[in-house]
Amino acid sequence: MKKPAKRVARKAPNKLQGAVDLAREQWQVAKKAAKRARQAAKHARREFKDAKKVVKRAKEEMLAAARSLQSSLVAAARRRAKPRVQAEAASGSGTFHSSGPSPRRR
Repeated sequence: MKKPAKRVARKAPNKLQGAVDLAREQWQVAKKAAKRARQAAKHARREFKDAKKVVKRAKEEMLAAARSLQSSLVAAARRRAKPRVQAEAASGSGTFHSSGPSPRRR
């Protein structure tokens, strides 16, 4: 009767050892998956930060271009407005005076 008892005693540690090995393997696989997930999250955060910086830079460039355009439009409007003011001043602002010399003409 000792033989059946020894067989059972041997199988129990083997089964237990197999379960331990399986659990260890699953733990290591889960640990690697968690590490990959952390790295992926880290890369995603970095990409998000980089994209945010690109958007900020593009916004600044857009505003700078808008300011430049606005200033050039204002300058062009001033250049156009000056000859009109000079022409109105030269013609006497729309009033005709018979006395005095006539305005200078080019």
